[in-house]
Amino acid sequence: MAAMAGAVPGTKAASIFEGDAELTPDSDFAYYPLRRLEGCIIGNLSTALSDTHPAFRSRLAECFDEMALEFEPHLQAAVQAHNGAHEVDTRQIARYIVTVIQGAIMLSRTHADPHLVHEQFRMLKEYLKQTIESY
Repeated sequence: MAAMAGAVPGTKAASIFEGDAELTPDSDFAYYPLRRLEGCIIGNLSTALSDTHPAFRSRLAECFDEMALEFEPHLQAAVQAHNGAHEVDTRQIARYIVTVIQGAIMLSRTHADPHLVHEQFRMLKEYLKQTIESY
């Protein structure tokens, strides 16, 4: 997506939005654990431990927040470049990005369909484009 790719090109967080990058388990995209659909250790631990271990839940929540923080400066730059006059809650959008990534990984594993990740990222790019450019 132009809004994100133009913000800080070449960075890990921005790389999922550059052009039509292939975001499949066979791609070079290694920021999130998409290879061989093994999933995300943070997501796996969160699913297994959050209901029964409050200390783990707290630390895992921090990990997800840290993931979201990686996207926030790129979102802020994109918002500034495309509609600096309007306020956009980039923290919430960053959390939404992490949610989509984690959910796409989980569904892709469940359905044994690596193309599902690519489709969800395509939809995420479109959502971000509409959100950032239309505020």
